[in-house]
Amino acid sequence: QIDHPNIVQIHERAFASNFAYIAMEYFPYGDLTERLRMGLDTRTALAYLKQIAVGLGAAHEKGIVHRDMKPANILFRTQDILAITDFGIAKIVDVEDQVRKDLTMDGSLMGTLYYISPEQIEGAEADQRSDIYSLGVIMYRMLTGRHPFDGRTPYEVFEGHLRDPIPELPDKFAMLQPLLDGLLAKDPDERFQSTDELVMGIDWNEY
Repeated sequence: QIDHPNIVQIHERAFASNFAYIAMEYFPYGDLTERLRMGLDTRTALAYLKQIAVGLGAAHEKGIVHRDMKPANILFRTQDILAITDFGIAKIVDVEDQVRKDLTMDGSLMGTLYYISPEQIEGAEADQRSDIYSLGVIMYRMLTGRHPFDGRTPYEVFEGHLRDPIPELPDKFAMLQPLLDGLLAKDPDERFQSTDELVMGIDWNEY
């Protein structure tokens, strides 16, 4: 459904014997996890965040919520151009945000431990603002190399998402704190409400 430079391209979907398969484009430059190990400067982190937001926006316009945004699902087509992949637990919603087709069981816990939104933990319906929360976690990790909410057990990590205050960025990134706050707000109504709003916030910080 999506033809966008920041979304993986699917070339073919078919069945072979008893197996279904997808043929997708090849990404020769690794994923965001590898870049995080090397460390990112502020400008690069914001450039990546903007590309991810624009790609997600293209999916959201089609009513598709990813629900599993994390660095391993962000691959690089070139050294500088990234694409969002792995829509395996995505859901499709209609224009009124009512579920039309859910590819997973209702109420099941979707997403990856460190990147999941509070509402997903509580079993509430995920929407585009849930993806935006996950981008906040990615942003924090790109800047600091750490997760904003950590713990020795899954329960402790979930409690962090649900109840711990949004962490303060190091002083050298202090100007980006309002951007982070708008991504990681516990209440979806207090976050950026769309990727368009987020891109405006990124542009303001870039220039």
